[in-house]
Amino acid sequence: MRRKLRILAWWPLMALIPLAAGCFPDTSLIADNYLPDKPASVAANNGGGTTEPSPDASVLPDQGPATDANPPPSPCEIDLDCGEKEQCVLNECVPQCREDRDCKDKEICVNGGCTLPGCNSSDECPNGEQCEFGKCIARCAVSCEGKECGDDGCGGQCGDCTGGSRCETGKCVRPCQPRSCAGQGLECGKADDGCGGFLDCGSCSGGKVCNTAANKCVSDCTPIKCQDFPDVCGRLPDGCGGILDCGGCPGGKFCNDQKNLCESTCTPKKCESSVVQLCGPQSDGCGGNITCADCKAPLTCGGGGQPGVCGCKAQTCQERGFSCGGYPDGCGGTINCGSCAAGSCVNGKCECTPSCDGKSCGPDGCGGLCSCAPGTFCENFQCKSCPVGWTQNPANGHCYFVSSRKDGALAATDDCVRVKKAHPVFINDAAENEFVAGLSVELMWLGMSDWPTEGKWRYSQGTEVTYFNWAPGEPNNQGDEDCAIINWGQKGKWADVDCFSKFKWVCELEKP
Repeated sequence: MRRKLRILAWWPLMALIPLAAGCFPDTSLIADNYLPDKPASVAANNGGGTTEPSPDASVLPDQGPATDANPPPSPCEIDLDCGEKEQCVLNECVPQCREDRDCKDKEICVNGGCTLPGCNSSDECPNGEQCEFGKCIARCAVSCEGKECGDDGCGGQCGDCTGGSRCETGKCVRPCQPRSCAGQGLECGKADDGCGGFLDCGSCSGGKVCNTAANKCVSDCTPIKCQDFPDVCGRLPDGCGGILDCGGCPGGKFCNDQKNLCESTCTPKKCESSVVQLCGPQSDGCGGNITCADCKAPLTCGGGGQPGVCGCKAQTCQERGFSCGGYPDGCGGTINCGSCAAGSCVNGKCECTPSCDGKSCGPDGCGGLCSCAPGTFCENFQCKSCPVGWTQNPANGHCYFVSSRKDGALAATDDCVRVKKAHPVFINDAAENEFVAGLSVELMWLGMSDWPTEGKWRYSQGTEVTYFNWAPGEPNNQGDEDCAIINWGQKGKWADVDCFSKFKWVCELEKP
């Protein structure tokens, strides 16, 4: 509108330009070119006639009378001359809107300005903020100072507890694992399980009594007396399996029933402590009463065996009848019942089905053996027999061959190693010595020698000999005797002889 008014103001001057040049222009063309969007109400000629009507004031936001609280609109030419939430209308800055319909599609009117909504409901806002006028506005102060978990004061959380722990008064704590009698080295009596419960460690046998102060079985025990401890009060163990009742306190003192001591001042006990969680109605220890809240699962009031204390008695593998695997103990922990030596664990029981499939001998998978028939031995899970002419030792499964001719020790070793792919006999214990001696009544070479170090006997492949069965007076090294034979003088006895002597020999085959 301001642009049109300016054009109309300059119109008489513009008409004089062509007159000065001596010509008369078509003023209708000028009007068409310089009066855009000319309304029908404006006269087509350049004379009088009606003028353009003033804008309809009803379409402009109502500003009300000008006061100190509602100052008059600021002058402007364009929207940039106005404030953030204003627009320039008829050279005056006015609010952009009074209601949502004054704004563009999807925008809303907030405090006289059009804006896109930041939220539709408070559920879309974080940390307890509220959605107002399309914006999330904080209405509370989030506080997690000194907290690991729990409420942040604005409907949110300060953190989550992991690893099986739970949130208690802003701290993540792990479920208590009750201790056992054996784990504490206790032999008898009642004792604290470390989780608010009590253990019954049984009684003593063999005429012994329980020293309840140490929970140990002793041959004799002298009970303590109330008069031995002048400040003792209340009921307490006498140290030998009995209970003392030392009564109250004199002179206006208070009996601290948690310590069983008389004190000048009394500090009432609290429902929560670093050791136990009390529950239900009970004495505060100073003559008053307190009522504590219920226990949090899996703990129950008195569940550990101590009335008025939150606790839980963990189940054992024996109680559940399990011999393997890991299972919940009913108190938030896990019991480990071990593993199976063979087979698999099914519902807490070891199950195993022996199998010899794919093999003729060896372990059956359940601690037993798949056996070979007599006269054969097991190798790589298959039953095998000794070559023709060889004799098997049932004790170790080895095969032995006795030569039919006699020769020196060197020739005997060559026959066993090169020809028969075995080795001269190595005797490792008395049972094998008895077996080899029974293969022949004649003298036979053993696969051992003390050359080049006299008295240091080794087998032919270099292993040191650990078992000996020398005949009386042997070895004597008469005439440089560096080799050994069996059946000297009597069955199974050894003697050292010249390596060039000629005897039968025994070859041993461990894996035919």
